[in-house]
Amino acid sequence: LTFLRYQSMTDALFEQFLALFQQTSSKASNREQNYILILQCAASATDETQVGRVLRWIAKQLTNERASVIEAFLTSLPAYDHPFHLHVIPQHFETLETIIELALKHLDKSPGAIYTINTYALTVLKRAERYLNREQREKIQAFATKLIKR
Repeated sequence: LTFLRYQSMTDALFEQFLALFQQTSSKASNREQNYILILQCAASATDETQVGRVLRWIAKQLTNERASVIEAFLTSLPAYDHPFHLHVIPQHFETLETIIELALKHLDKSPGAIYTINTYALTVLKRAERYLNREQREKIQAFATKLIKR
């Protein structure tokens, strides 16, 4: 699975990833890595619909996931680059909000979960500060502010 993250996401690759995910998902530590790997693969694609597809799949999977796996996924989000946060994520605010709601529910609004979510929100705010497209910048800032207020 680690090698798949270096490829650009396609429908065939997504299906291949799902098959491999099923084979390796018995351990929580594997699932932690696999969610991150599939999002890395999708983020490298130029097709934003692949990112949306992967985020929706991840949100669905995280519904019945361990708290540690959800927290590991959220902790990985700030590592993505500017284009991902400024161009791709605004198309998928609802899905990210769903994932964050799941985290808050599973982690019982623990200080660690709130810290992780606020760290992500602050990262997004910092990246949006220098964004030239005012309309998009305001949408991103509103999203990040909404996350912090939770």
